[in-house]
Amino acid sequence: MSSSQEFLTTREFAKKAGVSTSTVSNWIRTKKIQGKKKSGQWMVPADELAKVAPSNSNQAQKPSKSPSAKASNSKANAKAYTIAEFSAMTYLTEYGVEKWLKQGRLHGAADKSGQPMVDSTSLELPDVKRLMR
Repeated sequence: MSSSQEFLTTREFAKKAGVSTSTVSNWIRTKKIQGKKKSGQWMVPADELAKVAPSNSNQAQKPSKSPSAKASNSKANAKAYTIAEFSAMTYLTEYGVEKWLKQGRLHGAADKSGQPMVDSTSLELPDVKRLMR
């Protein structure tokens, strides 16, 4: 870790990665990401985001960002989860689930009432598999 590198607090890192701060602390403890104590606070190099949240350009398939377009492409019999349900099944926060849906990193669509739903096919994505509870 070089001294000119940008560091983020665990809270800032969690927000950018779309996970909770306790997940970031766990990743530091288990050496999934590097962290450094500065003035009694854990700091994480900004480039560690690439380890836990690869950019959309690295994905093999880039899903449509439009929820209505995705609805027509999704399987009719696939189970869908609310954002809260999907968040409870993974280490993603509800904010993180919403963000990943908007980025196209999760498959989903809005239901008839307009509430965003996450398709069960998202559970098979590599980025999601490693975040399962």
